[in-house]
Amino acid sequence: RLGFEPEDVEFDRKGWDVQSKVGDGSFRFIEVKGRDSMGETITVTHNEIKQGRQRPECYFLAMVLFDADGGHDVRYLREPWNDDLDLSTTSVSKNLQQLWNQAEKPI
Repeated sequence: RLGFEPEDVEFDRKGWDVQSKVGDGSFRFIEVKGRDSMGETITVTHNEIKQGRQRPECYFLAMVLFDADGGHDVRYLREPWNDDLDLSTTSVSKNLQQLWNQAEKPI
């Protein structure tokens, strides 16, 4: 938990899945994407990209890769969306390996 207060908001359509209150009263907004370890892409919505670009300093992409044995590995990526977003775009496929390589293991 690291002293944070997480809240699941996955079904509230905010553009993130977890909002986590930090000890100083600020928030972290975390979009979670889970894939099997053989997956090549993740799909992100227009709203997820929009929300992440509006609050880049506190928006994170959490990627969870599941292996065939039931284990998993997690990485966090700060400021994941830095490309242009066409307003007509409803979703985008992102290269999972490229994002994974930029991300960090959780503390």
